[in-house]
Amino acid sequence: MCYEGFDKTTMVKSGNMTFNIRHYPVFERGTFLDNPDLFSRFAQNLADRQQGGYKRAWQTMAGYEEAIHWPLLAGPGLYGATHPGADNVFVETMSGMNSFIYNSDCLYANPSKRVFAISDPPGITASARRLFEALDRLLPESDTLKDAVNRLNGQTPPDEAATLSLVHVPEDRPDKALVLLAGDSLLFHGNERSRRLITLAGNPAFIGTPSARFEPEEITLSAGDFFILASDGILSIRGNHIEKRLEDALMEHVDGSMENFVHSAMSACNRHIEDRIFDRPFTRFGGHDNVSLLLVQPEKLPKDCSFPGIILGGERQNL
Repeated sequence: MCYEGFDKTTMVKSGNMTFNIRHYPVFERGTFLDNPDLFSRFAQNLADRQQGGYKRAWQTMAGYEEAIHWPLLAGPGLYGATHPGADNVFVETMSGMNSFIYNSDCLYANPSKRVFAISDPPGITASARRLFEALDRLLPESDTLKDAVNRLNGQTPPDEAATLSLVHVPEDRPDKALVLLAGDSLLFHGNERSRRLITLAGNPAFIGTPSARFEPEEITLSAGDFFILASDGILSIRGNHIEKRLEDALMEHVDGSMENFVHSAMSACNRHIEDRIFDRPFTRFGGHDNVSLLLVQPEKLPKDCSFPGIILGGERQNL
């Protein structure tokens, strides 16, 4: 499903359950007027003719402010967002290579089945969205999560291969969670009370690998537990501090107000960064890749919920 307009909240209802999808601009109003140094990396060491082309492109950039958006999903025990990546979008628009922006990342939330996932395919493609559309059909038909995922793997052509990080919290076993990781997406298990966050390991094979078999791992839950699912674009959250542990960078945004975590972490991935090319300083955006995040709090997930699956991302926005 696709929602237009960055400045409104879309309310998605099913029975007495409501989820909100809020849209935020990739570039806020005043971004380019207030930050002319963003242009300097394109202007250095170029011939006059090339500089003229980039200057003309720069003059049009204000037209992209508040024009391209990213969605954030919020509901009981669940917060998720997918972003095309600010630097990714900026370079594309400055180069004038495309008339659209593609976010290949995709997130899936199915509150009725209590299944939550993120997928990131290689390249510019909608294969992750197709993967989640297939998973949404398979879940009601399958006896177990393991069966659903392996059927999904068998039905996914190798040229549609994509990563998958997934959390399932069975309603009849609320003290357990099943987690599955395929490919190079990321999955973290944390506890708000102890301020602990660990990275979970998985199967390096992508969904769509014919020889692969996937086995969910069972985790016993404690009070205050949460899961963070992320595409590899989350690495931008460290900014210039690439030596910083990713877990530490994420925990900086777990501040006792978990409902703000996804927005805070996503904004940090795309903030302005002071960088250097050899001895020349310049300003750039973070977010050189699509980035998606899901925060799942098992204790707060709704019970007896008939809410259908929601898919965000895996599609393009026209410029």
